[in-house]
Amino acid sequence: MKTPLGKYAIAVAGIAVAFGFFVAISVTPSAVQAGTTIITVPDVAPLPPAPFTDARIVNIGRQMFFDKMLAADGQQGCKLCHDPKFGWAHDKQISPGYPSTMHWRNSQSVMNTAHRDGGELGQTGNWGGLSAAIQYKWSSPYFLARDGRLVVQVWRQFPGYMKMWKEVYGHMPSYPTMRDSLVEFTKTINSQNVPLDSYLQGNDKALSGMAKNGLSLFKGKARCILCHNGALLSDEKYHNLMIPKNPIVDIDPLMQFNRRFSFRNLGTPGNDVWCRGNVPDLVDYQPQPCSEGKEPMFDMGRFTVTKDWGDLHKFKTAMLRDVSRTSPYGHNGMMGASLDEVVEFYNKGGGPMWQPTHVHFAEMVKAPAIKPLGLTSQEQADLVAFLDEGLTGSKIIVEEVNAFPPPQARPVQTIRLLETNWTHLKSDKYGKGEAIDTLHGHR
Repeated sequence: MKTPLGKYAIAVAGIAVAFGFFVAISVTPSAVQAGTTIITVPDVAPLPPAPFTDARIVNIGRQMFFDKMLAADGQQGCKLCHDPKFGWAHDKQISPGYPSTMHWRNSQSVMNTAHRDGGELGQTGNWGGLSAAIQYKWSSPYFLARDGRLVVQVWRQFPGYMKMWKEVYGHMPSYPTMRDSLVEFTKTINSQNVPLDSYLQGNDKALSGMAKNGLSLFKGKARCILCHNGALLSDEKYHNLMIPKNPIVDIDPLMQFNRRFSFRNLGTPGNDVWCRGNVPDLVDYQPQPCSEGKEPMFDMGRFTVTKDWGDLHKFKTAMLRDVSRTSPYGHNGMMGASLDEVVEFYNKGGGPMWQPTHVHFAEMVKAPAIKPLGLTSQEQADLVAFLDEGLTGSKIIVEEVNAFPPPQARPVQTIRLLETNWTHLKSDKYGKGEAIDTLHGHR
């Protein structure tokens, strides 16, 4: 028996494993018509309780998250790209990077990543869990650029951190415990008091009339639920929406440099010289310079991880809880600066297809579910009301503590130059007539 569009498919109700966070949640699948086929997907569901965390370790991680000494220059921390006032993301199209560098993608919120831990993290699934993601971003030259061996020694110069570590861990700071402390704090950054959850649990007044209409559209005519389902409102899969390229990335040398560096580290062939119309095969690759008039390399998305041509320009489905706080949208901020623009993007059927100029680009296809929706102006407004009013929870108030200023430097002995060859120095510490051989490190 066919299920009416947007209604529940009660006959196939059961236990579904929520994508990405491996927690069994009882949900009622929702049947959605895609073309002429009825597709059954998990229904929207309340967010489950956050994983258990140790409050003492969380406190250490909170201190570290806002501590600018995390970065190699001692001037920035996690907050630079994951600011609480912007939904734990960033308010610009492209995420900032370490000084003298720039990233090439939009900064994603760290909210609710606790429920993804153990699955693939990142817009293209680069990292297998929070520990791997934090370790990468900590050491990456275009994020915090901190060598793990050095940061441990830096942290051991802070009496406050030393005291906390001995009380909690029983020993001095180590790289694994520093990383794990950040993981524990990140697990506490979760959506709270989301109206949709209250509505799903029986509070009919939790959503306005417009938001209820929007929810019906979300699960019906607008077909959002095909990809945005489950408790996270994400299927945790990768899709190509044909989001337009961000022109800034193509002309900014710092963004190009870091994208090429990252793709090369991922083993993407020819990433530093690819141009449309000049794309090499994987076998017997020979670099060729970009010809005049050719477009520079685009963001190949999931392909950089899988090396599967069918994954070109695919990115992970975004989680939608508290989505109103995380604009601009899309992997490069080009989907829109507001929820109204995002809904309009989908209503038009996503972005325009690019003309393939190489055999492998023919495999880069738009996700089949992305088609014009035919939503009226009122329906678009109702859908925006659901995304905004229905999915926005309470603001997460976290005290930004940086209680451990660096220790004061010890007085440095005056060193005077004796000879112009810069190899012999005389220090007041050793008295007259004694010199230091700076090449060998002894007197």
